Amino acid sequence: MGSSARDITQPHNADSPPQALLPSPPTPQKQNLHPMTTKSKNNIHKPKLPSNSHVRYPIPKALLTTFQTPEQEPTCYSEAIENQNWRAVMNKEFNVLLKNGTWNLVPKPTNANLVGCMWAYWIKSKVNGDIERFKARLVAK
Repeated sequence: MGSSARDITQPHNADSPPQALLPSPPTPQKQNLHPMTTKSKNNIHKPKLPSNSHVRYPIPKALLTTFQTPEQEPTCYSEAIENQNWRAVMNKEFNVLLKNGTWNLVPKPTNANLVGCMWAYWIKSKVNGDIERFKARLVAK
């Protein structure tokens, strides 16, 4: 029997050419669009080293909650009205505005635009981080 080593390792039909003779698909070549030689074209890459400003590992959420202050400034009126401290400073601010005669309530003219208002909230802290006072201001939008 005159069988060769190729016949044993690779079965082939008489219709199809052997696998070794098939052309391989062309590999995409990057064209050099400019004559400048760059570091990346010469495979020179600077290693990326982590610096102190990058977090190398995610911080667990349980650790993040321990660093938050117990009192936070509210973001809207509905949050502030639920807290007794904020309610007290808002009442005090509103009473001062009424006492000083900051505005007069008048009927709205038909050709005038209304100026809205909103509450701004701050927590004033001492140097050591303790809460000194709560501050609320009614400001025009």
